[in-house]
Amino acid sequence: MYLGEGLPSQRFWSLEAQYAKFSSLIGLRTFVAGPFTEEIVFRACVLAVYHLSNSKVTRMIFLSPLTFGLAHIHHAWDTYNRYGRTRAALRRALITSLFQLFYTTLFGFHTAYIYLRTGSILPTLTAHVFCNIMGFPDIQWEMERFPHRRRAIILAYILGIAGFIYVLPRWTYTPDSIFWLA
Repeated sequence: MYLGEGLPSQRFWSLEAQYAKFSSLIGLRTFVAGPFTEEIVFRACVLAVYHLSNSKVTRMIFLSPLTFGLAHIHHAWDTYNRYGRTRAALRRALITSLFQLFYTTLFGFHTAYIYLRTGSILPTLTAHVFCNIMGFPDIQWEMERFPHRRRAIILAYILGIAGFIYVLPRWTYTPDSIFWLA
């Protein structure tokens, strides 16, 4: 976004465009209703059931997100219909849904960890809204658009991932979380 000058106070950022994005029905679903309901169901409710069954923390982190990932499979039907109900549409729907299953499950690991570490739904809700706003990164597009910045883009992603891994346990430590016993 920085390279494309799409951040606040840069050339291509517009308050009107942001307002339109967030105030539409799709925007309200994507940035408010979806994250709120999904975090209540998949973090607060599903993880509570795991916790009440005396599941280990690792099981809660790595199994509960599968329900979150599988809950997004219905998008395959939308994709299949949108692209004409053909064999190619079916292939596209399957590939897209498997990829979405992968990244929603990965995101579910992240939010389950945060929820269990903090004992609060607010950090997971914030992370969910932020990820929905940012979308899935398209590194290939970024490197094609800014070929002279390839190394900087790759370095930024590597440093971002390393920094994220480094700070996550420190920023999520809450001594009185009922779920985390370490």
